[in-house]
Amino acid sequence: RSSRSEVWFVTLAFFLIWVPVTFIFTFLNATKMLLLLQILWGLVTFWPGFALLVRRLHDIGRSAMVAIVFESVYILWTIYVNIFGDPVGLFAVILPLVMLPLAIVVLCYMLRRSQPHENRYGPVPNVR
Repeated sequence: RSSRSEVWFVTLAFFLIWVPVTFIFTFLNATKMLLLLQILWGLVTFWPGFALLVRRLHDIGRSAMVAIVFESVYILWTIYVNIFGDPVGLFAVILPLVMLPLAIVVLCYMLRRSQPHENRYGPVPNVR
């Protein structure tokens, strides 16, 4: 189980690392290098981010299935956009329509308070 603060501090750390890197490579007009860094960043941060999302969902008493569905749709969208460039067709319309509500649900879950008691996923985190 992960507390809200743990999730948001990790998110802040990812943001503080990634944004300056993006600005530097964009300023240098190194788009191919930036694309390579985006791929590497995604590979390096995917599993830790996914694990943190699952632990946060467990903290509020939700199943990891929410994270699996959310990440699956996101991966499909990323692959589709990277293969076909500009999204076109029915698939390009359906995926964002599914992704937006899922993103809102996941965000709402990330903002919820922890369950104040032990649940089926373990004891309350950060209890001293």
